Amino acid sequence: MVGAIGDPKGTNVNLGEQLVRNQIAMVKLSLSSRLTVAANFLKMKNSLIITFLAIVCLSCQENTGSQNTELNPLKVREFNLELDSVTGFVSPFLQYSLENKTPSLYTINTNSQHIYRYNLNNGKILERYPYFLEGPNGIGRRIDAFFVHSRDSIFVLDGWKGVISIIDHNGNVLNKFNMAPKGVNKGFPFPTGSSKTPLTIVDDKIVVASMIIKIPQIENIESPFIEYDMNTDSIEYRLQRPEINNLVHWGGTAMNLIYYDYDPEHNLYYISYSNYDKLIISDLKDVKIELPTPSRHFSELTPYSKDPNASPTKEEVFKYYATSPRYYGVYHDPYRNYIYRLAEYPNQATDYKPGVMDSKMSVIVIDKTSKKIVGEFDFNKEDYDFRMIFVSKEGLNLASKTDFSENEDVLSFHTFIIENEVP
Repeated sequence: MVGAIGDPKGTNVNLGEQLVRNQIAMVKLSLSSRLTVAANFLKMKNSLIITFLAIVCLSCQENTGSQNTELNPLKVREFNLELDSVTGFVSPFLQYSLENKTPSLYTINTNSQHIYRYNLNNGKILERYPYFLEGPNGIGRRIDAFFVHSRDSIFVLDGWKGVISIIDHNGNVLNKFNMAPKGVNKGFPFPTGSSKTPLTIVDDKIVVASMIIKIPQIENIESPFIEYDMNTDSIEYRLQRPEINNLVHWGGTAMNLIYYDYDPEHNLYYISYSNYDKLIISDLKDVKIELPTPSRHFSELTPYSKDPNASPTKEEVFKYYATSPRYYGVYHDPYRNYIYRLAEYPNQATDYKPGVMDSKMSVIVIDKTSKKIVGEFDFNKEDYDFRMIFVSKEGLNLASKTDFSENEDVLSFHTFIIENEVP
């Protein structure tokens, strides 16, 4: 009987079959293992490809400017303000008003020490309000900012001592508020002001921006706003600057500046830091939104040094400032529901020359409702002075350098709106 127990021949046949079966099983196992390894390799390869593509995409986003739509600013009007014999081109502060339904612009003449109110319908001076630097009604060494609450309630900031005075239309001092009770260089916020950092009155509170004053051995991310309660004579320091302000060295004050505009309808502040790519929207109690608003002209902001205690020379600071991009002023437009954030960047077409600041300006337009970037348009710094900008019912108004060079008897503004708005 074939294969019977004890039959040598049968036993040999069973062993042979078993060997064949084992070999087949080993082949199957080997094939299965190879297929598994191959599948895992393909998965790993696909994963590596996906990861590589993701890195490439991120790299593209980080190393190029944003894809903002290029907008075309449409000039809709030009208007002139008459200048008297003692008034120059630059007013360090502007305030637009619709007081008594008359579109007006307040400017300051530091030569004659007057605040002027212009009628924007005809460019004529409506009123002149004097102020005094010395004497019983002296307001201090210089005016950095003002706010005309009414003709007999004019707030003026002395940027030397940090004191705000209230004067009437004749220059009489009615009250004073010390916004820097700890003094200068003591490690506390110090008030500053300009058209890009306005003095604001909200209810019974005075709000001003503060500058960074570096004090050795004091680690303090300074509050960017000072709020003075006129009822209680108390001061509150509001918000905190982005940590990036203090973690690295930005070459000095110029790259640590803060700009803002106040939206009274929504009680919101739109805050632009020179060295921060995000626009801050806040009620001064909390940061509501940090909105990325990158310029299409540059991809990143690079500090002077990663060492926060670096000690650059004046020449090194100037070169860094002249060759580095930064963000600038911010203006909200309640008539067209926009926010305008300015960006400044070096002219790539020219090489750096010591002592020469050759830069360009652009305006990033943000929709206030959707919080999305509408686009960006460019202006020539040789044509317009970006220290003198204001928003009116007619559009965005910029002071013309070109017109003043041709006629020094008038201060000319050009008004722009966006021609190809993109939702």
